[in-house]
Formats: sequence, structure tokens, C-alpha cells
Amino acid sequence: MGSGRRWPHWKVETRLLLPKGAEMLSSRVRFVLIAAAIGIAALCLFRAIAVNDRRNELAEADQRVAAEMVNEVVGMLRDMPGDDPLCRRYGKFQRLNLREWNRTPRIFDLPPALSCQGMAEFEKAHCRIIVTVTRGPRDFGIQLTPDEGWLAKHPDAKLELEGNEFVLRHEGKMCSEIHVAATRPGFQEQ
Repeated sequence: MGSGRRWPHWKVETRLLLPKGAEMLSSRVRFVLIAAAIGIAALCLFRAIAVNDRRNELAEADQRVAAEMVNEVVGMLRDMPGDDPLCRRYGKFQRLNLREWNRTPRIFDLPPALSCQGMAEFEKAHCRIIVTVTRGPRDFGIQLTPDEGWLAKHPDAKLELEGNEFVLRHEGKMCSEIHVAATRPGFQEQ
């Protein structure tokens, strides 16, 4: 301690950590390099903020479309005539219980979709329901599986009530489902 010698690793470097040979660069070149790095970092930050804003806009639009679809599906099931195959099989509509809506990503040439699954409660039984929304002109369709035509072609198939749900017994076991497909011009793609 008393020798007064200083070791090199005790020195504190105050210069910027630059690659080898960079100390040969003039201060103007160093300034340009630092300014370019800050500019690139700022562009990346602004891009991340813009992407986040776009995601928030999509989420809000998805919520509007989902709320509109729930109202439309409930209205359609409630107003269905009594002679419809769905009403003959399940009875009068009572309540719709849907789970969380999910946006599927764009895969190959298939457009993204907003989809949800749940249960539709009717007078006689409950039924699984799948609702899918894609972009396009305003349209709405419903399909019951298995449909009456399929049941007529397969007389050995039995549609039985198991618990509170109809189950089709034909080469195994399959549940009856309602598929609702809709297209909306307000649905935004990613």
C-alpha cells in the first residue's frame, strides 16, 4: 500500500466503449454514429407503439363485432319458427352461454376469423354452438349437425338424450352441434 504504484485495472475509463480502432475516429464521425444509433432506436420504439395501437384498435373492433353477433344469434334462435328442425329437436330457445371470443391468425390464404364456442340452452336439451365471423358482405347462416337429411339416410343412427345434451350413436358417439357462420364488412383483418 505504501509503495504508491497504481495498477492498470484501477483506472476508471470515462470514454465510450467503442470497437477497436474507433479511438482513431474523429469526434464528428463518432457523433454521427451515435446519432444514427439513437435514430434507429427511436424508429423501433415508434414502430412498437404503432403496432400496439393497431392491436388495441383490433381488440375494440372485435368486441363490437362479438357483441353484435351475440345479439343477432340470440334474436335468430328466439324468433325461429316452431316447424324448424332445430326447434323440433330441441324445443324453444331459452339462453345462450358463450365463452371467450378468439381471433384466429391468417393461415395460408384463409382469412382470419373471430370465433367462439358455448352452449345454447333449449326447452328439451342443451346444444353445443360454434359461432364464426369473417370479413365480407353482411351475411348470416346456421347449420345443425347432424341435419335431418343425414338422419333420414342413416336409419340405424340414434339421437338420444344423454344428461342434458343430445348424443348421436352411430359408429361411435358424436354430439349434436349448431354452427353459425357470419360475414361482416366491419370485421377488420390483421
